[in-house]
Amino acid sequence: MLSYHCGNLGVGGYLARKLCAGPLASQTPSAPLSHQLSDYPNYIQKAISVKAALNCCALNFSELAHNIESAEREIYANLANRPTLKPKEFRHDCPSQRRKVVSTINETWSDVLAVSTMLSLTLDTVFMQSALSLFPSVGVDGYDLFMAEMALSQGITQIVTDDGDYASVSGITVFTSNPI
Repeated sequence: MLSYHCGNLGVGGYLARKLCAGPLASQTPSAPLSHQLSDYPNYIQKAISVKAALNCCALNFSELAHNIESAEREIYANLANRPTLKPKEFRHDCPSQRRKVVSTINETWSDVLAVSTMLSLTLDTVFMQSALSLFPSVGVDGYDLFMAEMALSQGITQIVTDDGDYASVSGITVFTSNPI
Protein backbone atom coordinates (compact mmCIF):
# COMPACT_ATOMS: atom_id res chain seq x y z
CA MET A 1 0.00 0.00 0.00
CA LEU A 2 1.28 3.45 -0.87
CA SER A 3 1.50 6.00 1.88
CA TYR A 4 1.66 9.68 1.03
CA HIS A 5 2.08 12.66 3.24
CA CYS A 6 0.29 15.57 1.72
CA GLY A 7 2.69 18.46 1.77
CA ASN A 8 2.10 22.03 0.74
CA LEU A 9 -0.31 21.27 -2.06
CA GLY A 10 -1.48 17.87 -0.95
CA VAL A 11 -4.91 17.06 0.45
CA GLY A 12 -5.27 20.23 2.53
CA GLY A 13 -3.61 22.46 0.02
CA TYR A 14 -5.61 21.32 -2.97
CA LEU A 15 -8.88 21.72 -1.06
CA ALA A 16 -7.86 25.16 0.15
CA ARG A 17 -6.80 26.25 -3.33
CA LYS A 18 -9.98 24.78 -4.80
CA LEU A 19 -12.13 26.76 -2.36
CA CYS A 20 -10.11 29.91 -2.96
CA ALA A 21 -10.23 29.56 -6.73
CA GLY A 22 -13.38 31.42 -7.60
CA PRO A 23 -13.43 34.29 -10.06
CA LEU A 24 -12.48 36.84 -7.40
CA ALA A 25 -9.60 34.76 -6.01
CA SER A 26 -8.17 34.39 -9.48
CA GLN A 27 -7.52 38.12 -9.49
CA THR A 28 -5.42 38.12 -6.33
CA PRO A 29 -1.63 37.83 -6.09
CA SER A 30 -1.92 34.45 -4.36
CA ALA A 31 -4.24 33.02 -7.01
CA PRO A 32 -3.70 29.31 -7.63
CA LEU A 33 -1.98 28.30 -10.82
CA SER A 34 -3.97 26.33 -13.39
CA HIS A 35 -2.03 23.09 -12.82
CA GLN A 36 -2.75 23.34 -9.10
CA LEU A 37 -6.48 23.41 -9.75
CA SER A 38 -6.61 20.76 -12.44
CA ASP A 39 -3.89 18.23 -11.64
CA TYR A 40 -3.87 17.81 -7.86
CA PRO A 41 -7.58 17.14 -7.28
CA ASN A 42 -7.46 14.47 -9.98
CA TYR A 43 -4.27 12.97 -8.56
CA ILE A 44 -5.64 12.85 -5.01
CA GLN A 45 -8.88 11.26 -6.27
CA LYS A 46 -6.87 8.58 -8.09
CA ALA A 47 -4.80 7.94 -4.95
CA ILE A 48 -7.99 7.53 -2.95
CA SER A 49 -9.47 5.18 -5.56
CA VAL A 50 -6.46 2.82 -5.32
CA LYS A 51 -6.67 2.90 -1.53
CA ALA A 52 -3.40 4.79 -1.02
CA ALA A 53 -2.94 5.95 2.55
CA LEU A 54 -3.14 9.74 2.66
CA ASN A 55 -1.76 11.45 5.74
CA CYS A 56 -1.80 14.94 7.16
CA CYS A 57 -0.62 16.61 10.35
CA ALA A 58 -1.18 19.77 12.35
CA LEU A 59 1.36 21.61 10.20
CA ASN A 60 -0.92 21.10 7.21
CA PHE A 61 -3.72 22.78 9.16
CA SER A 62 -1.64 25.86 9.91
CA GLU A 63 -0.70 26.27 6.25
CA LEU A 64 -4.25 25.62 5.06
CA ALA A 65 -5.61 28.20 7.51
CA HIS A 66 -2.97 30.73 6.45
CA ASN A 67 -3.69 30.23 2.72
CA ILE A 68 -7.45 30.55 3.13
CA GLU A 69 -7.20 33.62 5.34
CA SER A 70 -4.71 35.29 2.98
CA ALA A 71 -6.88 34.69 -0.08
CA GLU A 72 -10.04 35.88 1.68
CA ARG A 73 -8.26 38.99 2.98
CA GLU A 74 -7.01 39.85 -0.51
CA ILE A 75 -10.49 39.38 -1.98
CA TYR A 76 -12.13 41.48 0.73
CA ALA A 77 -9.46 44.20 0.53
CA ASN A 78 -10.01 44.49 -3.23
CA LEU A 79 -13.82 44.57 -2.95
CA ALA A 80 -13.79 47.02 -0.03
CA ASN A 81 -11.19 49.23 -1.71
CA ARG A 82 -8.83 48.73 1.23
CA PRO A 83 -5.60 47.70 -0.53
CA THR A 84 -3.47 48.21 2.59
CA LEU A 85 -5.62 46.02 4.87
CA LYS A 86 -3.21 44.13 7.11
CA PRO A 87 -3.87 40.57 8.38
CA LYS A 88 -4.40 41.64 12.00
CA GLU A 89 -6.82 44.41 10.95
CA PHE A 90 -8.73 41.89 8.85
CA ARG A 91 -8.97 39.47 11.78
CA HIS A 92 -10.03 42.03 14.37
CA ASP A 93 -11.90 44.75 12.45
CA CYS A 94 -13.98 42.67 10.03
CA PRO A 95 -16.03 40.29 12.21
CA SER A 96 -18.34 39.00 9.48
CA GLN A 97 -15.34 38.23 7.28
CA ARG A 98 -13.63 36.53 10.23
CA ARG A 99 -16.64 34.26 10.75
CA LYS A 100 -16.59 33.39 7.04
CA VAL A 101 -12.86 32.58 7.15
CA VAL A 102 -13.16 30.43 10.27
CA SER A 103 -16.12 28.56 8.80
CA THR A 104 -14.29 27.95 5.52
CA ILE A 105 -11.19 26.73 7.35
CA ASN A 106 -13.24 24.37 9.54
CA GLU A 107 -15.17 22.97 6.57
CA THR A 108 -11.99 22.49 4.54
CA TRP A 109 -10.16 20.81 7.41
CA SER A 110 -13.12 18.45 7.84
CA ASP A 111 -12.77 17.56 4.16
CA VAL A 112 -9.06 16.88 4.68
CA LEU A 113 -9.75 14.60 7.64
CA ALA A 114 -12.43 12.77 5.64
CA VAL A 115 -9.80 11.51 3.16
CA SER A 116 -6.63 11.32 5.26
CA THR A 117 -5.23 10.10 8.54
CA MET A 118 -3.99 12.65 11.04
CA LEU A 119 -0.43 11.86 12.11
CA SER A 120 0.81 12.74 15.57
CA LEU A 121 3.45 15.40 15.79
CA THR A 122 5.35 16.25 18.95
CA LEU A 123 7.51 19.35 18.69
CA ASP A 124 9.89 18.58 21.51
CA THR A 125 13.65 18.72 22.07
CA VAL A 126 14.27 15.37 20.39
CA PHE A 127 12.30 16.42 17.29
CA MET A 128 14.08 19.79 17.17
CA GLN A 129 17.52 18.22 17.46
CA SER A 130 16.72 15.79 14.67
CA ALA A 131 15.34 18.58 12.46
CA LEU A 132 18.38 20.75 13.13
CA SER A 133 20.66 17.85 12.17
CA LEU A 134 18.77 17.50 8.88
CA PHE A 135 18.76 21.25 8.12
CA PRO A 136 22.30 21.66 6.67
CA SER A 137 21.75 18.89 4.11
CA VAL A 138 18.44 20.07 2.65
CA GLY A 139 17.30 23.10 0.70
CA VAL A 140 14.07 23.85 2.56
CA ASP A 141 12.85 26.63 4.83
CA GLY A 142 12.15 26.10 8.53
CA TYR A 143 8.48 25.25 8.06
CA ASP A 144 9.22 22.66 5.38
CA LEU A 145 12.07 21.33 7.52
CA PHE A 146 9.50 20.38 10.16
CA MET A 147 7.31 18.74 7.52
CA ALA A 148 10.26 16.76 6.11
CA GLU A 149 11.49 15.69 9.53
CA MET A 150 8.00 14.63 10.56
CA ALA A 151 7.59 12.56 7.38
CA LEU A 152 10.99 10.90 7.69
CA SER A 153 10.55 10.16 11.40
CA GLN A 154 7.25 8.41 10.67
CA GLY A 155 8.52 6.44 7.69
CA ILE A 156 6.70 8.53 5.11
CA THR A 157 8.80 8.51 1.96
CA GLN A 158 6.35 9.91 -0.60
CA ILE A 159 5.00 13.46 -0.52
CA VAL A 160 2.47 15.13 -2.80
CA THR A 161 3.47 18.78 -3.04
CA ASP A 162 3.94 21.67 -5.42
CA ASP A 163 7.11 22.67 -3.54
CA GLY A 164 10.19 21.48 -5.39
CA ASP A 165 12.37 22.11 -2.33
CA TYR A 166 11.31 18.73 -0.97
CA ALA A 167 13.27 17.08 -3.80
CA SER A 168 16.42 18.07 -1.86
CA VAL A 169 15.44 15.79 1.03
CA SER A 170 17.15 12.42 0.77
CA GLY A 171 14.71 9.58 1.37
CA ILE A 172 11.64 11.44 0.14
CA THR A 173 10.09 10.94 -3.28
CA VAL A 174 8.16 13.98 -4.46
CA PHE A 175 5.02 13.68 -6.56
CA THR A 176 4.37 17.02 -8.19
CA SER A 177 2.70 18.69 -11.09
CA ASN A 178 4.87 21.78 -10.76
CA PRO A 179 6.42 22.42 -14.18
CA ILE A 180 9.31 24.40 -12.68
